[in-house]
Amino acid sequence: MEKLVINGGTKLKGEVSILGAKNSAIAILPATLLCDGVCTLHNVPNIIDVRLSCQILESLGSKITWEGSNSLIIDNRNISRTHAPLDLTSKFRASYYLIGSMLGRCREIEVGLPGGCNLGARPIDQHIKGFEALGAYSNLSQGKVYCKAKTLIGTNIYMDVVSVGATINILLASVLASGTTTIDNAAKEPHVVDVANFLNTLGADIRGAGTDLIKINGVKSLKNNVTYSIVPDQIEAGTFMLAAVASKGDIIIKNCIPEHLDSLISKIIERDQGIEELNLTLSHPARELLFDHAIFGQGFGFGIHYAIPVRNTNTNIVEGCIIYQINEEIHDNFNLKAKIKAPLFIDSEKYNTLPIQQKSCLVFFKRWKEQG
Repeated sequence: MEKLVINGGTKLKGEVSILGAKNSAIAILPATLLCDGVCTLHNVPNIIDVRLSCQILESLGSKITWEGSNSLIIDNRNISRTHAPLDLTSKFRASYYLIGSMLGRCREIEVGLPGGCNLGARPIDQHIKGFEALGAYSNLSQGKVYCKAKTLIGTNIYMDVVSVGATINILLASVLASGTTTIDNAAKEPHVVDVANFLNTLGADIRGAGTDLIKINGVKSLKNNVTYSIVPDQIEAGTFMLAAVASKGDIIIKNCIPEHLDSLISKIIERDQGIEELNLTLSHPARELLFDHAIFGQGFGFGIHYAIPVRNTNTNIVEGCIIYQINEEIHDNFNLKAKIKAPLFIDSEKYNTLPIQQKSCLVFFKRWKEQG
């Protein structure tokens, strides 16, 4: 599919059921490798990244069966390879979770350098720092990541920057390590908690997920024949919420966890929009929603592209977003005729006062009036 053509001006109305969280699924699938047995996963989003993850696991020796469109039975009793296909692992970002899980299981893994969406530089140095702190050797060269360890020994790891991927990867590598590992300045996102809950269901001993300090007491092995359901996708739910507000629509969102949407819900309520927590009902607003100062910080996975489409005539400040490709998103994808009022990555006084772990950059933009 090359493009989507959207004819606007129509109020959204009806019901929608949210799928399982993509960011959880693509981490939990590699996490199943830590179990030398069978796992059943429900509420799995049937999307490209998930199907790629399944292909990679099958190349290592997993036997995977789809039951219906959103359940997987994964049999990892015959893992026979430690070198994942480079052509597959280089296609999407989350392939790096294979490193943590295979280090934990086999003490060795080779994958292609992770690819994925064009969101700018996203180094894996914090992942490597964690693996090496646990006792692993690592080498990055020729488009590959190779890690090996004789033993993994628990230790205290401080994350220089808050990283969801590194937090989860260190969790995966630490579960079967000797002793206790602590991750300080850990990411708190719902999918971090979901991965920890899945691992604990298998018999891991992880405490503090959802806070900035996670403690992992290593165990010798994990249980087999475990069934787990992936949490709903808060990004998908939030997207429908903002779409309802932007179109002055009236929708019911099913299969979501409102607590995962607290920061967005608070901004909607703050602007006197109608929202009722049944399964989560979003009613059309009495007036336009103006995000004059919207803060989407750690724990909330929305980029600038979810804030811009909201009906708006004022200058906006949006903090805590991943917006490396903001010019492309505004001008190419959304064509909203938005004007960047301040340069990206500006070294301004206000920008420098923000906590580093809660910001990527500070952007001002102003919606131009439509021509004609």
